[in-house]
Amino acid sequence: MKKKRILALLLALTTVCLAGCSGSVEKDAANGSGAGKSVFKIDHESCSVSEARIYLLNYQNIYGKMYEMDVTTQEDKTESFETYVKDMTLSQLAQTVAMAELASEQELSLDEETTNKISKAAKEYYESLTEEELNYTNATESEIEQMYEQYALANLLYSSLTNSVSEEVSDNEARVMKVSQILVADEDTAKTVQDKLDAGNDFDSVAATYTEADSISLEVKRGDLPQEVEDVVFELEDGETSDMIETSQGYYFIYCEDHYLKEETEENKQLVAQERKTEAFESEYHAYLSSVSTKLNEDVWDQITLVTGDGYESNSFFTTYAKYCE
Repeated sequence: MKKKRILALLLALTTVCLAGCSGSVEKDAANGSGAGKSVFKIDHESCSVSEARIYLLNYQNIYGKMYEMDVTTQEDKTESFETYVKDMTLSQLAQTVAMAELASEQELSLDEETTNKISKAAKEYYESLTEEELNYTNATESEIEQMYEQYALANLLYSSLTNSVSEEVSDNEARVMKVSQILVADEDTAKTVQDKLDAGNDFDSVAATYTEADSISLEVKRGDLPQEVEDVVFELEDGETSDMIETSQGYYFIYCEDHYLKEETEENKQLVAQERKTEAFESEYHAYLSSVSTKLNEDVWDQITLVTGDGYESNSFFTTYAKYCE
């Protein structure tokens, strides 16, 4: 069960990027209780309690501010927020450790310039921690530096696995269209719609009467519609209407308002290029995950809780890294 849980968390994210306590902290949490123990282990690499608390501290403040959640005053949201942040923390940490381990297996290493930048980033972040945060995390500057090195290796691995992927995407591959649709489930209704369209009735008027789709007008790109519909739609020119298209979801009729939305197509090119990189990365990363041994120490992880209040406001772990290394 534990192995399945951590593997599920590893598979939950495919790219690297990303409150049950009051303002006071119980003594065993504040003094770094659990230091020296591992939260989880992936092959030869492990994650310490200190590392987990650094990530948890940052995520609780990043997401707490993003969603304007003050977990000290919204008790009804405390439990769900803590669960969300802890799951995010564990999945990001597990992925970073796994990717760093794979990078080492592939003999990837950081150059001297990068390690020097990491040292500066680690020093700056460590010195930004308050006394309360130092006591809570029990982290040392060298641990922060090691975490940044893992993070850099994870990014290096992603670049290595995706740098050969072409970023050239054609207009046709990324094309975005504006269409109107009619979707009905019943064949007899579909024949009625076809008859009305053949008789010259306005498409939108027929759609307003018969369609069972949530919307009539929409922008579509490749992959948005069933394949049988896509094959027809992307051959339409402005002002053309398709015949009835039968699919497993029902019967479609499509009117082409604009066969090429230029600005939207350009934006979609970036998404298509990123999807290619993600697929290239996932292929090798998931193959690696199927071969690794993993162990989650649930007893240790369950004892790690969120802390809030004065002195627990650190949220710059990732931005400090980016300042020096990106």
